[in-house]
Amino acid sequence: MDEVIAKLEQLTADVLQQIDSIEWEALEQFVENRDELISELGQFSTSVPSEAQRERIQKILTHDLTIIQRMVVYKSEAESQISKLSNAQKTKNAYNSYYSSESHFVDKRK
Repeated sequence: MDEVIAKLEQLTADVLQQIDSIEWEALEQFVENRDELISELGQFSTSVPSEAQRERIQKILTHDLTIIQRMVVYKSEAESQISKLSNAQKTKNAYNSYYSSESHFVDKRK
C-alpha cells in the first residue's frame, strides 16, 4: 500500500510542478494513471490503512482543487471553441440558399 501511495504522491507532485503550463493531454494521462493507482489501492480494501497512510492520502487530496481548477479552464476553452464553431456553422447555413433547381420565376408587367 505504501508503494502505491508513493506513486500517487509522485504523480501528483509532477503535475503540480507544471500545472500552469500543462497541456490537456497530459492532464488526461494524469487522470488515467491516477485512476489505475486508485484501483490498486482498492485492492487493499481488506486492510486498514495506518494513520500515516491516511495523512499521506489526505495530503494528496488537498491538491485536487488546484488540478480541478486547471481542468475547468480547459473545459471552458473547449466550450468556447465549440460555441464559435456552432455559430460559424449557423452563419454559413444562413447564407447558403437551398432552392430547387427546377423552380421558375415569373415577372408580370403592369
